[in-house]
Amino acid sequence: MASTRTPGITIDTDGRRFLDKRYHGVRIGMRVGSVTQEQAEQRLQTEIQRIDLELAERARPRPLLRDCAARYLAQSRDKHSLEAIQVHVRLLIRHIGTLEPQHVHDATLAMRYPAELYSSSPRRYRGLGDLHYPFHDRTITVTQCGRLCMNRRKINLSLVFAGQNVGVKQIDERIWLVSFMHYDLGFFDDETCRLEPADNPFQAKVLPMSPV
Repeated sequence: MASTRTPGITIDTDGRRFLDKRYHGVRIGMRVGSVTQEQAEQRLQTEIQRIDLELAERARPRPLLRDCAARYLAQSRDKHSLEAIQVHVRLLIRHIGTLEPQHVHDATLAMRYPAELYSSSPRRYRGLGDLHYPFHDRTITVTQCGRLCMNRRKINLSLVFAGQNVGVKQIDERIWLVSFMHYDLGFFDDETCRLEPADNPFQAKVLPMSPV
């Protein structure tokens, strides 16, 4: 096995080249075959770049839950429920703030593995049946590209609903409501054909204060 002009690249008597180099403690060893010296050098450079990326990824500090919580609180400063959120976050951070987010689950505080707490459901998931909307003007199946096609108009909805039936109901002149199951997704008009989201039914609501 003879060496070449580039350290880490060798060539045998049949003209086949090999990569054999140690870079930052990582060994690069592979057979690149009957290629030119330039192609072998390019492959070696590609492997070096791959190692650099892997080492940089390992050296990059991963955010902890307390870091994510601090960012969440900063983004939630305009919420009416900020004080309540801060109280709950402080209680959690005291116990699991030093964990990485991917290591946090419902069993974390109980010091148990998820498999010890959860079990597979005995019911077999069969998907959604055919959805019908008798109180809407029409039922439309969302296309595979996530659109509603109605009266030669295309309204972008979401790929999440591809293949599902949604209900469309006219609520005003040229204004239509789009619903999925029991939830109203949003409204669109005949002119712009752009869906405007409806209020989130799951968001926290601030109840009015009772008169004293």
